[in-house]
Amino acid sequence: MLLILPSINKSMNKILLVVLLIIWTAIVFVLGGGLGVFYQTQKNAPMLEKFPVLESIVNNLSSSTMSTILVSGKVSNIYGRYVTINNKGTGLTVKIMEDAKITSLVASDVLVDGKYPILSKTATFEDIKKGDNVRINIKVLSDGKIEGDFLMIHVELPPTN
Repeated sequence: MLLILPSINKSMNKILLVVLLIIWTAIVFVLGGGLGVFYQTQKNAPMLEKFPVLESIVNNLSSSTMSTILVSGKVSNIYGRYVTINNKGTGLTVKIMEDAKITSLVASDVLVDGKYPILSKTATFEDIKKGDNVRINIKVLSDGKIEGDFLMIHVELPPTN
């Protein structure tokens, strides 16, 4: 009987060690997950606060005294209400507001004094296509983002003689 006890004691120690390792692993895992959640919920420091000059520029551009800024280029991508335009190798993506005014400049098919008059017509967001030349009036928001409140589609004009 005395010989059996040491072997039972050794196997109990192994089981206890395994259980403690499992508990320790679970505690570390839970703490790691908790720290990860805590880290993800922390507010990122706004970039503008890190650069006072940029903050000043954005404040000036988003003030009520600055009406709009005109950007122009060729449409390279349309995603949702976002239009990406490119001009001389530089791209800019602009969110077009739901209530933005959209027009299209088209050439009349009737010659007047040897020229085709340019007509402006109301268009919709769905009329914008990749490859269109556009001009967009943008407004800088107080958070530094930009929105387009007016978009004009320019069409290729027929040649005049």
